[in-house]
Amino acid sequence: MNRSVKRWFCSGLFLMVLLSGCISEATPAAQIAPAEIDFEVIAAGAPPVGQGSEPLTLAVRGDDTTRAVPASLPDEARSAFEALLADADPSLYLVIYGGVQPSSGYAVVIESITRVEGRVTVTYRVTGPGPDEGAATVMTHPYVIIRLTEATFAPDAVVFERQ
Repeated sequence: MNRSVKRWFCSGLFLMVLLSGCISEATPAAQIAPAEIDFEVIAAGAPPVGQGSEPLTLAVRGDDTTRAVPASLPDEARSAFEALLADADPSLYLVIYGGVQPSSGYAVVIESITRVEGRVTVTYRVTGPGPDEGAATVMTHPYVIIRLTEATFAPDAVVFERQ
């Protein structure tokens, strides 16, 4: 071989060895950032009449005819939810019942709904009346029913996190 060809060959080989030491064999998997999901509030309230006492969370596709509406929801929420299921809409509906509360002024507030791959996380809180707000001393049953705006979205799991 020609002397200059050997030099170029050795230089190229040296450069490849040098660069291969800079490349990590195990690159960490990319972190998938949670994507916010838009939603629409279908019904919300805190009626003074209800049969439930324990908080309840529920995720149901509108076209799921096998799902029964829980009797522990307040009548107002149960009626609204039954009407949604009667339409057989393929949207995903989320129902959050905050449980029985000691006065008026309580509400279920959605903080965020995020998706990472096939998992949806719903972060919510139950708020009470502020210190300067007058509140009637009557048991109330706060709830919210929402529809995810991605009409045919079918997650692998829905997780509810109360703040």
